[in-house]
Amino acid sequence: MLNGVICINKEQDMTSHDVCFKVRKILGTKKVGHSGTLDPMAEGVMGVLVGRSTKLSSYITSFDKEYIAGIKFGKDSDSYDIWTDMKDVPIPDFTKKDFKKVINRFVGDITQTPPIYSAIKVKGKPLYKYALKGEEVEIPSREVCIDSIEIIETNLPYSAKIKVSCSKGTYIRSLIHDIGVSLGTSAVMNSLVRTKNGVLNIEDSITLSNLEDKVKSGRVDEVIKRDDYFLTDIHRVDVNPSSGKILLNGNGLIKKNLITPTDDIKPGTTVRLYLEDKFIGLGKKTDEEGILIRPIKILYGE
Repeated sequence: MLNGVICINKEQDMTSHDVCFKVRKILGTKKVGHSGTLDPMAEGVMGVLVGRSTKLSSYITSFDKEYIAGIKFGKDSDSYDIWTDMKDVPIPDFTKKDFKKVINRFVGDITQTPPIYSAIKVKGKPLYKYALKGEEVEIPSREVCIDSIEIIETNLPYSAKIKVSCSKGTYIRSLIHDIGVSLGTSAVMNSLVRTKNGVLNIEDSITLSNLEDKVKSGRVDEVIKRDDYFLTDIHRVDVNPSSGKILLNGNGLIKKNLITPTDDIKPGTTVRLYLEDKFIGLGKKTDEEGILIRPIKILYGE
């Protein structure tokens, strides 16, 4: 059975569900998931989890992302992009210096209001369903972090392209809308490519047709990364081989069960667990008396 992570370069007009469905068909396996939804109109990096690695999906959706986004100024829409009805908005004359000054205001911790056409749920229902029915609903704001915004190209005051590094949950459409408003107009997103998702980057990604070719030629192992590939930023803890049964049974681990010191790891921190250099699963540092690590997700040896 195949286990691991495949870095797929998603094409436009495909849902994340579509990608997983096609990967299931190509690999002939039922257990396929993903590392975070990518909107249908967006392209780029999508981590697809295969086999037992699907158990890690809830732990690997929180990584930072990087996008290249196209901006069209002087347009407004409910979705903050070009894929719903747009209306014209006057555009003041502004320079690249003005543009740069405005985008710098959005670097750091900011509060965003997602567009009504989004999958965020309010009272158990996605916002876009309220929008489709014309129902009014209060849209909750959220705190996100923008690490950097780089100007890639400009045709001001009509259009631009930017590279954005940001936290999980950032809506690039909302960012673009807010930038437009700050410039005295409005703006919509006209393209979006996710270039990074945690450690995955677009240079290492493959298309679905590439994946199919690899499978047909018996070289699928070349594109499946180990299942702990996503987790390199998480503390690694090696378990004493003589304590393997304790680990695999999911029991709490005490000091003598561990090879790796854990004094510098704060209680509540998620850790990677290894047995004889093999990734076994995830655990959590505890503040329980005597128990240092408690396994929370065992992938192998069950």
